Amino acid sequence: LLRSRQHRSRGRSGEAAVPGPLRMMSINVTSLGAEPVAGGRIKTGWEILVDLPWDLVAIQEARLSPVVLANLCQAEQWSCVTSLPGEDGKVLCAMISKCGHLTQSFQGERCHEALWSNVGHTIRVANLYGPSNGTEVDLLTTGAIARASLIRAEAGGGGPSAIVGDYN
Repeated sequence: LLRSRQHRSRGRSGEAAVPGPLRMMSINVTSLGAEPVAGGRIKTGWEILVDLPWDLVAIQEARLSPVVLANLCQAEQWSCVTSLPGEDGKVLCAMISKCGHLTQSFQGERCHEALWSNVGHTIRVANLYGPSNGTEVDLLTTGAIARASLIRAEAGGGGPSAIVGDYN
């Protein structure tokens, strides 16, 4: 949970000078669109996600096309950004914001980054999903993805940053 500092109030007075806490969540959903049947209907990842308390969620293994995800978010009046789609046309990573604005700053197949701006807050968020076969190459790939995110965060200058994800 984040709260701005008094010296960052940017001329606001009262409660507006210190906006309330923001809730960030990072989850691996295996697939937002999965709908297994086991003796009856089980909620999809999307249906569960809608009901959880969050302001920004970073998702790994979304496995939906960017267009489908954008339409789902638009129906809720949320903003979203995604990683690049894979060969199957589906994205592995996505970020969704219930409030504020997301500006994509980097987009790869297993990682993407955005600036999340709200009243009194701008946070650089990197979301990554590392390969999961457990080989040495996978471990090195995950390390390289995380290191590149750190380098981009440092190059972006001062300000809060978060690197979240499923590092496998």
